[in-house]
Amino acid sequence: GIIEEIIPLRGEALVETGQTVSSGDVLITGKITLGQDVSNEERDGRKTFLVHAEGIVKARVWYQKAVKIPLVKTKKTPTGNSKKSVILQFQNHIFNFHLGGKPYALYDKKTLKELDILPKLGGGIKLNIVEYVEMETQKEFLGVEKASREAEAQLLSQLENVSKENEITQRKMEFILDSDEQAVIGSMIIEVVEDIGQKQEIKYGEEKL
Repeated sequence: GIIEEIIPLRGEALVETGQTVSSGDVLITGKITLGQDVSNEERDGRKTFLVHAEGIVKARVWYQKAVKIPLVKTKKTPTGNSKKSVILQFQNHIFNFHLGGKPYALYDKKTLKELDILPKLGGGIKLNIVEYVEMETQKEFLGVEKASREAEAQLLSQLENVSKENEITQRKMEFILDSDEQAVIGSMIIEVVEDIGQKQEIKYGEEKL
């Protein structure tokens, strides 16, 4: 990010406003040197002491996200049919008793009830009642406009936490068709001003921010 504001409350700032910094850079040091105009020999030892570094560091930071939404969406919907099954588990053996025949080719599985008939010390017998709900696939044509709106909603959702906690100074959103013209690719870049200071311990008890 690019430093917008740096206020050292304890310690000395090592960066200036407008400077570009990366993760892990020392921004405020807890090593304070008194008498900047003295010689190096005098500065070493007596003229230097350590404090717990503390301060406010705000920077402009960029976040980018991208999503891909197909123009034709396939979704599963229940047909209204369902079957139940009783599953008996004894140690490492599983017995499945289908009521009304085997499950459908496409289904969702729901566990309705779980019963422990015998505890593990008695052999460990479990009984589960399961429902298989028949599903069918349906295709929905979204089109470019609807796919773009869905892409926008997903992008805003993914960056919601960032935008809530920080001041947004710029936001750019773009939608394009992919190379096969089968999906919309949505991308968003936001610029925020956020506090990037993190206190960490370093050698000799010094802390950096």
